[in-house]
Amino acid sequence: MPSIVIRNIPERTKQALKELSASHGISMEEEARRIITAAVTGGDEDQRGLADRIRMRYVDEDDPILILPSRDDAPRSADMS
Repeated sequence: MPSIVIRNIPERTKQALKELSASHGISMEEEARRIITAAVTGGDEDQRGLADRIRMRYVDEDDPILILPSRDDAPRSADMS
């Protein structure tokens, strides 16, 4: 895999990258790879499904519309009358 060297990164940027990568449990190099890939591909490398990405972008997580009913109830037979 090809590699690049990025020089003259401000210390604050380097520190922020270090903290971000630590919070994700990955190396600074991997974090930088992910950031660059997302920036140049428009985030197409996202592993979530389309519905999840739309929900995360437009809907509040605590929105009551997203609360799904319990699936513990026994199935009911269809009323064909």
